[in-house]
Amino acid sequence: MMKEWLGKEVGRDDLTRYDKWLCMMMPRLKLLRELLRDDGVIFVSIDDNEVHHLRMLMDEIFGEGNFIGTLIWQKAKGGGIAEDVVRGHEYILVYKKREESKIFLMQRGDKALYHLEQYKKHPENYIVRKGILYYINDDIIRKVFGKYEKGTERRCEYEDLLKYKDKKTKEEVDKKLSSGEYILKKNPKTGKHFICRLEKVVEMKQKM
Repeated sequence: MMKEWLGKEVGRDDLTRYDKWLCMMMPRLKLLRELLRDDGVIFVSIDDNEVHHLRMLMDEIFGEGNFIGTLIWQKAKGGGIAEDVVRGHEYILVYKKREESKIFLMQRGDKALYHLEQYKKHPENYIVRKGILYYINDDIIRKVFGKYEKGTERRCEYEDLLKYKDKKTKEEVDKKLSSGEYILKKNPKTGKHFICRLEKVVEMKQKM
């Protein structure tokens, strides 16, 4: 519920409170969209009283297809004097202005520099081709989706592709192995091979 609207108190018994809330929010959000760059992203924080209304409003202004996701902001800790559920959090709705907008969060300040440091410590996890450093990502195909028992191998080895996946997946993997995008890395425990994707360190980014 909105507590104030243009300086006036708005109570829960006011049947026009949502109309008033819309009148306040609609022009402001439309203006914010116009002010955004074409590749811009907007974050809107709100509590759970009006988050459902805000989502509908943002869908109308920015378009459902431009909704990126909802983040949870824990702004307070502890139970306090809550009678049932602790409401120490707010919701942050994230929308982009255009489909081409991207949102990234760099790890440890710069993920590329982080991997350069790791290359010195664990060179077995990297490979150099034509002077370009690649990270060997050996966790790209899982056996199944969901939780795994502790101590069990979650990665799908090449020899077990048809057991856990399908013929189409194996054909796609074989194609990328032939092109050099994928490589096989031996699992010393089983003698089989992990399917690994080569990722250029200088281009690495991590999505939020």
